[in-house]
Amino acid sequence: MTRREWLSALAVAPAVRGTSLPARARQAAAAAQSITDATALSIRQLGDAFAAGRLTPLDVTAAYLARIDRENPALNAFVTVTRERAVDDTRQVMRRATAGAARGSLDGVPIAHKDLFPTRGIRTTGGSRLHDQWVPEADAAVVARLAAAGTVLLGKTNTHELGGGVTTINPFYGTTRNPRALDRIAGGSSGGSAAAVAARLVVAATGSDTGGSVRIPAALCGCVGLKPTFGLVDTTGLLGACPTFDHAGVLTRTVEDAAFLLAAMASPAGGASVDYVGAAAPGRDLRGVRVGVPRAWFFERLSPGVSRAVEAALAALRARGALVRDVTLPVAADLYDTMFAPIAVSEIRATYEAD
Repeated sequence: MTRREWLSALAVAPAVRGTSLPARARQAAAAAQSITDATALSIRQLGDAFAAGRLTPLDVTAAYLARIDRENPALNAFVTVTRERAVDDTRQVMRRATAGAARGSLDGVPIAHKDLFPTRGIRTTGGSRLHDQWVPEADAAVVARLAAAGTVLLGKTNTHELGGGVTTINPFYGTTRNPRALDRIAGGSSGGSAAAVAARLVVAATGSDTGGSVRIPAALCGCVGLKPTFGLVDTTGLLGACPTFDHAGVLTRTVEDAAFLLAAMASPAGGASVDYVGAAAPGRDLRGVRVGVPRAWFFERLSPGVSRAVEAALAALRARGALVRDVTLPVAADLYDTMFAPIAVSEIRATYEAD
């Protein structure tokens, strides 16, 4: 543990624990043995570690901030690191625990928000000089929901300018590098979120997706990208440009982690009562679940390695009882040109013509 991490621990602990200084120092030294490993844990594993007393939210926040300090200069995944907000969020989580409140599944889980999601009191650039100095007075709906669920905000992640591209080569805030190979792009427009997740700078991050902006960087960085059903997650506040197609989504390291985030983000009208976490839990019996595989659109130009991984996943679903069938989608080959492109262009123009 570095001197900076040790001092950070002491800054947080007095507000939430009544232990003496020597005791706190001993706890911080002991936690140093597991701090590096803390960034590799899933949401469920973090919860288990908290419950068993092996880690505290303080340990985890310190571990992630230290990793951001080490790794982000090369990756440029973050536009803004919210160190003070992270300390405040951690204090709140630990105070609730001290008061005997029941622990939520996302309490103490470090996350980041794509810089298209307004955050109250924290600069939100949208990846553009248009918003370079904008400090919102209110959170986007997704930000508010995840804050209420107990997450710890570590910062705002880089994006292609105004979400309008798939590279996250940003002329104002720099290019986000792929953590798997620093000489390659992270994809976009949620490239900063994907890179931060894949590099273990956060447990999870939000993204937005109009035409691939969650799914593309997830594929390029090697993490899970979820674009939920349209309308399931409230996009209020999102600096989007195309309401017909804008989605709020998540980037995580595991499918189960994505389910935890979705459960907190989903609106009641959209079906938040669905047990997303149970559905994604390892080993769950999937008898009665039907899975359609649209090969005509997604398998034509797959690389061999990706194809093998997909087939292995389908085989695993069958082994757990799911009914997996190939399906044909009634979609014309020119659908992009005849529908998506005209609507997207017209809505983007309407959104930004005054700017």
